[in-house]
Amino acid sequence: MSNHWIECRNRATLEPLVENPYRYGIFYGCHALREVLQFVRDHPETLDGAGDSASRKIQRCMGRARNARSHRVRLEYRIARQLQIVHRELIWAELDRRLQVASYLWNRKRYAFLGRELSILANMHEHWRRRWPDSAGPATTPAGEKIRVLSRAMAAGWRLVRDHLESLGISWKTDVVSRLAEGERAVEELRGESKKALYRDQCGGGWLVKYDEESILNPVLATIFSKLTSCPGGEICPVLLDYDPRLGQPCSVQPYLKAKRIRRFGWCSRQDYIALLGGRRLRASQALCQAVQEWLLGNCDGYQVIMDSCGNIVFIDHDRSFFHDAKLLMAQGHARPPRTTTSNRGDGAHDQHASGIRRSLIQATLPIPGVAEDLVGYISRVEAVPDAIYEGLVRNASCRANELCSLFHVDLSHSSAMASLTVMERWIDTLVARKRSLRRIIARRLREALQTTAEVRSSEA
Repeated sequence: MSNHWIECRNRATLEPLVENPYRYGIFYGCHALREVLQFVRDHPETLDGAGDSASRKIQRCMGRARNARSHRVRLEYRIARQLQIVHRELIWAELDRRLQVASYLWNRKRYAFLGRELSILANMHEHWRRRWPDSAGPATTPAGEKIRVLSRAMAAGWRLVRDHLESLGISWKTDVVSRLAEGERAVEELRGESKKALYRDQCGGGWLVKYDEESILNPVLATIFSKLTSCPGGEICPVLLDYDPRLGQPCSVQPYLKAKRIRRFGWCSRQDYIALLGGRRLRASQALCQAVQEWLLGNCDGYQVIMDSCGNIVFIDHDRSFFHDAKLLMAQGHARPPRTTTSNRGDGAHDQHASGIRRSLIQATLPIPGVAEDLVGYISRVEAVPDAIYEGLVRNASCRANELCSLFHVDLSHSSAMASLTVMERWIDTLVARKRSLRRIIARRLREALQTTAEVRSSEA
């Protein structure tokens, strides 16, 4: 095969890509593309070298290809990988748009990188169309069309959620960090894998801020659901979306409570729970209702619990809410999950029949007068949340660690792309069905737990 050098334009125009993004395989963040285009127009130097980079990528595909057909396949794979890079960056640009960030200059580094990667993608598509003018192109695949449909459903779901929250006067974002940045602040590096800091405001109040991808959106969506359902204890430490202008990136922020960590809460015996709850109705209702919510939202990192100075029990770390349960989907006979799906704990936390709500917790809380009524009230409020709103939350959640909206990290060139999308659709259906049948599932779980208690008492007698 000919090994002649491929020349690509260093200043390839992005207007065609912005006007018709679907032709280039971009199915998400189309509104944010115009912000990127304006940034490139204001700073054309950001595209310097983009054409040379595209030429080198294409040349490597040609150099390793044995024939024209092999060149085409290799280039298709390379374009798909380039598209993944673009989607990862577009997701954050789109989140900036949702947060109504005033200036993309706060994100100058990100927008410069995104403009360059878009230019490389445009050059690679241009070479493809010159080389194979009659081909449908690498963006036109069954998986690509499926992502296009799902991305529209995701955007529509977010609009429903946003409009619903605005009609109820519920806030999902704040501007605490920008105010903290104006005055003195004490920053403490906290333990843990995620990037986080503790800021002090002028009144001495603490605010916990997280910056890594996994800690931004899912906790906010879990908080939104807690507010919609008035989950006991869920309103004490809400997580909101924010933007840090100093770092130029989105973050989550929540009030920092001076509280005692309840170690191994998810493994306590019935006697341990009884001693911890002290017969208090509010504390017991907080523990039981939030445990139900952890299971309902598919939080595979649940049962991380604190007790504040007022004695309230608060479940924290909702980062992994809405995550895929690969084991459950395979047990139900669905498509094999993608290899990149995070592995969940094997303790039944995602079981469709609610066995993740621990028997010992149920046995310790339900005998306390009023707890059963509080649980029924909570379930009624869950049922009152429209299915479309709940589905909108699920569709906009992250599905894998360190990725925001993993729908757009699917490798369209890989043979498992359709199977991966099928898994995502199945998991959305599973969570929505779980919400619809919550009363029946929880009732059965309670009967199982209490029946076991009765059997134990009978044997002791």
